[in-house]
Amino acid sequence: MRKGQRTATIVRHLQEQGIVRDEYVPLAYLEIVRHGESIKAGIYEFSRPISAADVVEKLIRGDVILKTITVREGLDRFAIGRIFAADGFGRVAEWDKLTANPELIHDLAAEAKTLEGYLFPDTYKLTPGTPASKIVQLMVSNFRKHFGPQMPFITTGLGLHQTVTLASIVESEAKLPQERPLVASVYLNRLQRHMLLGADPTVIYSLKLANRWYGNIHNRGAGEDEFPLLRRTPRWLPRVCHHDRGAQPQRAEVSGAVVSRSAGGGGGGLDCNEISARLWWYSMSIQT
Repeated sequence: MRKGQRTATIVRHLQEQGIVRDEYVPLAYLEIVRHGESIKAGIYEFSRPISAADVVEKLIRGDVILKTITVREGLDRFAIGRIFAADGFGRVAEWDKLTANPELIHDLAAEAKTLEGYLFPDTYKLTPGTPASKIVQLMVSNFRKHFGPQMPFITTGLGLHQTVTLASIVESEAKLPQERPLVASVYLNRLQRHMLLGADPTVIYSLKLANRWYGNIHNRGAGEDEFPLLRRTPRWLPRVCHHDRGAQPQRAEVSGAVVSRSAGGGGGGLDCNEISARLWWYSMSIQT
């Protein structure tokens, strides 16, 4: 049932499909019993014979077919787009383009360059044919709903966009829920001490941007010897957010023992312009 179709046209279509015997009884029921109440657009399934009255009631309630898509935590925008495209919700190229536009979260994070981090992982029930643009809006709205109330409690000194990024890395690195506070504390301490983050997700995401990701961090293109920039600057590059789980780390005097201090030492914390610039330079180093 398409939005804007005349009721008589819809009922005639139902008759042609053998769902109702004639078009007059449903129209009479709709007009006399339901006083001309409108019916809902969408895709309906009639798997067993039902009366004309039950057909009309189903259309009034809007009992449309819904497809369930689950976006698990730990997926970036590219992976999310492929999941929806595989189920018929838009095309991969369309998803890549839509999620590259940060307009939907500009008021929250003006420094964000894409929607990376703002597509909330959840289970979504969608009507077949829902445009990809509507789904993106739904996911961003879901992020606002869940993450918004947590914003006043951010006491790390990081901005929203930086917190989203850090939470993303923590969610990807922590294997168990109880590990998240400690992992977050490790990365926060490294940032405060101007050390390399040593976080694989940041490297993987940069490789994806440069079309050099082959599914394994140890494959060609991810080594520090090949890209010395990884040794000189903190690896804190944008990735997908998994709401607030990593936003508030526990206090711990630990920063890890497998990374070295960045060259030069000292200096203030990274702002988002520096992060974006380093992401760009790293991506360029991969392509050259």
